[in-house]
Parts: sequence; C-alpha cells; structure tokens
Amino acid sequence: MSHDPINIAAAADDRYAPHLGVTIKSIVINNPLETFNFYIIDAGITPENKQKLNSLFMGNSLIHWHWLSCDDSSLNHVKVDKYISKVTYYRILLPLLIPDSVEKILYFDCDMLILGEIRVLWQEDISDYVIAAVQNPDHIGHISKLGIKSPDDYFNAGMMLINTKRWRKEDITSKVLNFIASNPTFIIFWDQDALNAVLYHRWKKVSHRWNELSYMFNKNGYSRPNIEMINFFLNDVVVIHFAGPVKPWNYACQDSLRFLYFDVLSLTPWDQMGFNDINFKNRLLKWAFDYLPRPIIVLLMKIYHFFIGK
Repeated sequence: MSHDPINIAAAADDRYAPHLGVTIKSIVINNPLETFNFYIIDAGITPENKQKLNSLFMGNSLIHWHWLSCDDSSLNHVKVDKYISKVTYYRILLPLLIPDSVEKILYFDCDMLILGEIRVLWQEDISDYVIAAVQNPDHIGHISKLGIKSPDDYFNAGMMLINTKRWRKEDITSKVLNFIASNPTFIIFWDQDALNAVLYHRWKKVSHRWNELSYMFNKNGYSRPNIEMINFFLNDVVVIHFAGPVKPWNYACQDSLRFLYFDVLSLTPWDQMGFNDINFKNRLLKWAFDYLPRPIIVLLMKIYHFFIGK
C-alpha cells in the first residue's frame, strides 16, 4: 500500500551538522520503507559537512533532500547564550521557508533520536490545531506569567507536528516574534515559552512516546542501570530527546542512554568524531561521576546543572 511522503524539518549550523546527521539517519534506518522529504534550514553548514549529509542517503530514491536558506534578521532581538543560538529559533520561521504546497511538516530538534516507525505520528489529525506536541513532563514554575494556567498545558517544542497551512493563515510566526519582543522578562526557555504562550489551547497533546526526555530516565535514579532497566524505560518510546545543556557528545555527559546516540553515529561519516570539550573541569567531573557513590553523584549533578548556565 502506498503512503503519502512524510515531510521532516530540522535546522543546524556547522557545529550541529554531525548531530543533524545522527537524527536524520535514525529516522531513515527505522523507517526503511517510507518516502521522506527532508527540509533542512542551513545556518552555515560547510560544504564538507553538506557533502557528508548528502552522502548518507546517496542512491536512496525514497529520500528527497531540500536545503533552505534563512534570513534571520528578525531574530536579532532574541535571547541567546553559550548553549542556545539563534538557530534554535529557526523553527519559528520554518513554515514561511518551505513551499506553500507543504501543508504539514514534522519538526525535530537535532538532539533527538528516532527509535521506531513514525507513520502513526504523521497521520495524527491536526486539522483543528496549529501543532501537535508532547506535554513537558517537568513542572514549569513560570508559566503563569505566560498566561498558562496548568503545567499540563505546556509543551516541549523539540518535536512539533505542524499544520503549516493553519500556521501561515494565523500568522503564528509574527505573533511568536512579537511575544518575544514584548515580554523579554518572562522568557526563560527561549522560543519554547513564546510558542506555548501564543499556542495556548491551540495545540494537540500526543503521547510522550513521541518526545521522551532522556533525563527522565536518569531522574528516576538509574545512575548505573542495566539493560533490563533501559528496555523497560524505552518500552513503547519512539523518540528520545537529549534535552538540556549536557549532550551525549559532551565528554562529561552522564546520560545513561547516550550509547543510543553513539550507535547511530557509528553509521555516519562522523563515526571517528571525538570529544572536543576535554579539559580539566570536564575530566574532573567525569572522574567524580565514574567513581563516587551515588548520593554524592546526585548532589554533584544538581550543582553542575545549576551552575552550568552561569
């Protein structure tokens, strides 16, 4: 039985090109019979890395690749830091960059892995909504300032199934950018906050299986888990999201699921990529995480995550 092609979008600069490759590779290897249209917003990816990305699917007639350019001058006022660049905000502009004929698209952050088939997600009926997304699992204390009454109504923007026709019709891009400009003191989680404020009660909640945050596994106390624990956590999970400032490719990362990232990385042209953040601080952190008792590790993790954005 033939299916309509699945439209996938992502955005990356050259620093994130290898991780984009891992995300895209994980989609294709776990959906081998699907036809995909990939729309990739290029934020300065070098010709060398573009060639590597193109080589991932050379000769695969089911994969159609589209590079998108982006004038990001409208983002000059947005909040950025050493972990979040303007590229994060490109998803706000995405529906205006793709052809009008594309009326639905599935957006993924580049710190996500797809572990299974996504056809069911793609077929989700969002005709009455602007997007479908997954509720953020953690309590978000500042959401009342965004006009959101319950944590149940706040979504994680790492995965969004976008009704681009409705998005354009309702001019969501302008509304989100205006919210960011008008409410700088309320914005903590960057464009995600603004998207939630603008799309309050206008997004469809889908299962956590489509955007499971990896730190929820670690938060449950599995500091040194076995394969049975991991399989239990991943049961029914299709999309795993390495959210937060410390990623699998960081030397001191202690995410118990990081091996999933490296499994897919080994299938890409970046399979020999090493860590580029090996320094005294990260060596010390890694030693502590590897050898200290779990209660001390938990304390260190709290201290590390509190100060890492400083």
